[in-house]
This record gives sequence, structure tokens and C-alpha cells, in this order.
Amino acid sequence: MRSQPSHTLGLVVSAIRNPFFPLISGAVEDVAYEQGFSVFLCHTDDNPEKEAISLHLLRDEHIAGVICSPTRPTLANFTAAHLNYPLVVIDRSLSIGDVDVVVLDHVDSAYRLTTHLVEHCSQRIAALCGEMRTPGPERRAGDEMDFILGQAPTTQMGILGDCTGGGRPCGRMALLHEPSRLIAQPTDEIGKTATALLLQRVADSDRPPRQGILKGQLLVRGSSTPRW
Repeated sequence: MRSQPSHTLGLVVSAIRNPFFPLISGAVEDVAYEQGFSVFLCHTDDNPEKEAISLHLLRDEHIAGVICSPTRPTLANFTAAHLNYPLVVIDRSLSIGDVDVVVLDHVDSAYRLTTHLVEHCSQRIAALCGEMRTPGPERRAGDEMDFILGQAPTTQMGILGDCTGGGRPCGRMALLHEPSRLIAQPTDEIGKTATALLLQRVADSDRPPRQGILKGQLLVRGSSTPRW
């Protein structure tokens, strides 16, 4: 007896306390609802064991497809073949090319942030990149572009440790007296793009994989005039 097609999508997130993921979840649910799908949310707490349980649970429940933000250990040995359902990865870059991916253009973001600071005569720049997790290395690659450093040879790049506090500012943020400049991630667009790609994959499992690289918005908080 042939089972009926599932109308439920899975969403596996690594840190639900990070404001990024609730916003993503809302966008995913909006698109899914419009297409007659519901969403099953799993929170892994950045724990690869919990993540594996969630991914296999969704497989056993015959979910239609999954949007996932993998943990670093999972990403290092990533393969979608054993999951046996359509998959879209968000906020993570993959070296393999057989999975749909939606990410922020981190190199472009770091480039624009650094350019903005250099153009406003900043000479000592600190980058708050969080823990050594993907996609932090891409952000640092953008920060260290030779072109930018060539324009401002006295610029110093500083990389701080985890200042996210699980999605909340930590005490070390109080050490920063300069107004911050940041890139706002297009969370709504990430969620909607990922869901659209997943539904396309559900409808056509043989189509070539696609990569959505989205631009963030540069936000300036306070004056960019340096303090001497």
C-alpha cells in the first residue's frame, strides 16, 4: 500500500536563542503555509548528537524535506545521501555541490564593513566573529583582503572570541566605546528562499543543486567619525 505524500517540512536549527533562527523560522512557516505545508521544528542546541537524532527522526517520520543549519562536526563529514529526503542547508557553506544552499555573502559583507571603516579614517578595527564555527573563517577572509589593507596599511585587524552569549550580548561588549557598524542578515529572504528551493526539490528531486548567496544590509549605529 503506497503512503500518501507528506505535507510537513522539517526545520533543524542549531541555536534557537539566537534571534537569527526565530526570524528564519517565521519566514519558513509563511511560505510553507501558503503552499499547504506545515513545519516541524527541531532545536539541536549546537549538539551534533542531538542533531543526528533529529535528522533521523525526521527521516523515520517520512518528512517531505528538511531545512537545516548543521553543526560544525556534522558539516565536516557531511553527506545528504543517507538521509533519504530533500535537504536545503542555510547559513553554512559546503565543499560538496550536491545540496541546495542559502547563505549570506560573508566575504562581501566583511569587505563592505571594512571599506566603510577605512573610508572614515578608522585605523584600529575589531571584528566580532563569535566562536570558531562556520562561517566565521569566511568573514575573516573578507576582513583580511589585501586590497583593503593596501589602502590603509596602518589598519589593525582584531578577532575577538565568542561575544554572542547564545544570542545575547556578553560583558565584553561593554569594552567597546565606539559606535558599532554591522551587516544585518536578510533573515526573511533567507527563510523564504530556502523554503522555495526545498519545495522545488520536493517536486523535482533530479534538478541540479542551487546556491543562493544573499547580500546583507550595512547598518551604521551612531557616528562613523573616529574618536582621537
